[in-house]
Amino acid sequence: MDEPTRYRIVIRGEAGARALRPFADEFTVARVDGGTALEGPVRDAAHLHGLLVHLTALNAEVVSLNPVPTTDLTDRSTPS
Repeated sequence: MDEPTRYRIVIRGEAGARALRPFADEFTVARVDGGTALEGPVRDAAHLHGLLVHLTALNAEVVSLNPVPTTDLTDRSTPS
């Protein structure tokens, strides 16, 4: 099974803790430039769609949605 892709979703305004409770277990939440950023793993397209449906139900305006690049710490070079 593939690893989940980390996403950063930024919504306009400061969402309260109660509204973000469904995201609390998997996502980190930070305040950014007049908005709220959620960052966490997304398993597949259906999971991403569900997150967006939930945010829409909260009347949250999504201003950006981007995968977060992962840093591969594995050294793939072989010693000479």
